[in-house]
Amino acid sequence: MKPRRGPKSVTKLLLLPLYAASSVVSRLLPRTDRIWVFGRPGGIGDSPLAVLKYARSQDPQRSYVWLVDDPSRISEQEEVEGIRIVAKRSFLGYWYTQRARVAFITNGLGDLNRLGVPGAFVVYLTHGSTLKRTFLDAPARPLLPLALNNRVGELLYRRVQLITRRHYRLIVASSELTATFLATAYRVPLSRVAATGSPRTDYLLSLAEARQTARSSSEPRQVMYAPTWRDGADDPAIPSSSDWSALRSVLKAHGAFLCIRSHAWGGGDYTKNLHDDDHDSWLRFSSAKDEPDATRLLPDVDVLITDYSSIAADFSPLLRPIIFLTPDLAAYRTSRGLYGDYDEITGGTAVKSWQELTERLDLVLGDEAVRQRNIQVVRDIRTKYHAHLDGRSAERLYERVMQEARTSPTTHS
Repeated sequence: MKPRRGPKSVTKLLLLPLYAASSVVSRLLPRTDRIWVFGRPGGIGDSPLAVLKYARSQDPQRSYVWLVDDPSRISEQEEVEGIRIVAKRSFLGYWYTQRARVAFITNGLGDLNRLGVPGAFVVYLTHGSTLKRTFLDAPARPLLPLALNNRVGELLYRRVQLITRRHYRLIVASSELTATFLATAYRVPLSRVAATGSPRTDYLLSLAEARQTARSSSEPRQVMYAPTWRDGADDPAIPSSSDWSALRSVLKAHGAFLCIRSHAWGGGDYTKNLHDDDHDSWLRFSSAKDEPDATRLLPDVDVLITDYSSIAADFSPLLRPIIFLTPDLAAYRTSRGLYGDYDEITGGTAVKSWQELTERLDLVLGDEAVRQRNIQVVRDIRTKYHAHLDGRSAERLYERVMQEARTSPTTHS
């Protein structure tokens, strides 16, 4: 079984003594509701930004602090949001995390200053409505140092994960269905999972509405390929030379282009079989370095190609075609696992090769009846994974946080 590449797994082990020391400090230094902190690996955007904007509309006098790796990389447009931006590993990053009563994250405690976390009311917004098994539900093993790369090390790792997840006072779900997945994955009672709807959906729909008014009908249609992270392995669906040739023909015939958005930790060289000096006219690449916030890209996507990635559920509110490409479905079911029956989720529409996909894409782009049948599958996915599409998920979450954060006991390691 391929080990899951957890780049911060060892860090969590090494920081345990410092967590304990920070717990002592948090008992001596009271937290305040006048400071809320936010963090996500990609910087400002996504669910935390939707929550922050609503919170500020309700209480503009509260200090809203966004913790980032490097404040110098924040654009002027983001600074206009009026958010205080602080380097999370600086003393100020520790100070604000230590003082804030409420903290919002999307990936883990490393979104903030880890040492300041103990005692905060941490709201885990998640980074997608997962189709694949995640965290402790996933059988894939973590990548640990050689001395710990054994059963004892794995048990210790899982124990540390459970300890750090005690700080998650509230986990946000997009629906009752995903709430049950998150409760088992993070080993928390269902009462600590808030099925308020994802603020990410609020954010996406607002972006899509603004983009719809600005988009020209003459713009080429965009097809995005966004595969999931395969626990350190390369993407098994890298196109061959003949695949590239067929894709090029279909895309050009329909006035479209393909954008490959690989996972931030994904592997594989998509250009190794590409022999076309003029591919810039129909093929583009978008990395997490180019645009850390994948949600910002989705309003411009006309057709999504993906596999087991949560981007399928995240994209579904737009009711645009999704084609599922799964050459490794049987192996993935064993190594990672999925929530629910994949054929039922995808309506049995998944294809196993780029040849099949190209044929399907040709029809989706050129045949309105086929496109509408595809969209019906997407509508079913939307129904399963999104209980709220009214743009008020951030509002519901804010009310839940305001109710619970003031009465919840302080949590320490």
